[in-house]
Amino acid sequence: MSDERGHAFFRVACVVLLLFTLPAVGEAAPPPSPDLTSARLADVAIRHQPDATIVHVKTVGAARYRAELIDSPDRLVIDLEDTVYGWRKTPLVVDRAPVKAIRGSQYRRGVARLVLEFTHKVGYALREVADGLSIVIPAGTPAPESAASQATRHAGRARPSRRSQRSVSTNSATIGATVKRS
Repeated sequence: MSDERGHAFFRVACVVLLLFTLPAVGEAAPPPSPDLTSARLADVAIRHQPDATIVHVKTVGAARYRAELIDSPDRLVIDLEDTVYGWRKTPLVVDRAPVKAIRGSQYRRGVARLVLEFTHKVGYALREVADGLSIVIPAGTPAPESAASQATRHAGRARPSRRSQRSVSTNSATIGATVKRS
């Protein structure tokens, strides 16, 4: 009879132990989230030089992007795909032409959007750099009327491979030169 009690006690102890360990196993490995992204838009900085204005978009992780130049009002819209927006919530007002303001948001799930508002029509070049993108806006070179009236599109990825060490230019016909990678 004591053998039966021992086995019953052992079975109850195993069931209780099993009940306490199952929730811990479930919490240790949550299921993967379907909206996992590969990059985060971390910061945006602007630098004025005598011959150009440079906007640096810092990303953490590789991000694919699409850029579109739009007029009325003049602005450049950059969508970073598979990216979470992690920069400021209020627009960055810029005190020098040609950039008027820079704003951004989480446009939709997995797409961070950055908008550069300009004071007038401009040309630009996108350059992929190690930690994101650089947008180069040459000083005093407004885009020709025919090119500025059409939306200019550019798509790429913000992390260059060794194979893509060539120059990258969004609308080199508009600004008349390409930007060499360093």
